[in-house]
Amino acid sequence: MIVLPRRLSDEVADRVRALIDEKNLEAGMKLPA
Repeated sequence: MIVLPRRLSDEVADRVRALIDEKNLEAGMKLPA
């Protein structure tokens, strides 16, 4: 296992969350409100 520094792992998690949020927003806009 690769142990990432706390800061780096947090940054990666934030980027993943941001990507998921963007996908969710796109899906939400395509669905009828």
